[in-house]
Amino acid sequence: MADIATLISDVLEGHRLTEPEATLLMKTKGRDTLAILNVADEMRERRVGDVVTYVRNQNLHVTNICKNLCGFCGFGRKATDEGAYCHDKAGIQAQAKLAYERNVTEICLLSGVHP
Repeated sequence: MADIATLISDVLEGHRLTEPEATLLMKTKGRDTLAILNVADEMRERRVGDVVTYVRNQNLHVTNICKNLCGFCGFGRKATDEGAYCHDKAGIQAQAKLAYERNVTEICLLSGVHP
């Protein structure tokens, strides 16, 4: 496998990293890290320039009642648990109205897997 300097040179010439090459870069420590960061910044600048964009996002939680309780999200509850909720249409609309008033441009509806 190539050394860090060769990989950096190859990337700057358009080479797409293989998985082992990317792994090598991710495991790099010490002074080579700065070189990798500088190349990453150069590649970002080539691709998108210095323009930064964003959205004003809000998550609206419809319910935290979930039949799976897998632990992935950490917020799922049984319907009988303290703190369990399921918002009705009016509650969701009220949350969406508040988001609109705060100039939110994107709403994500999140929910447990309600039985």
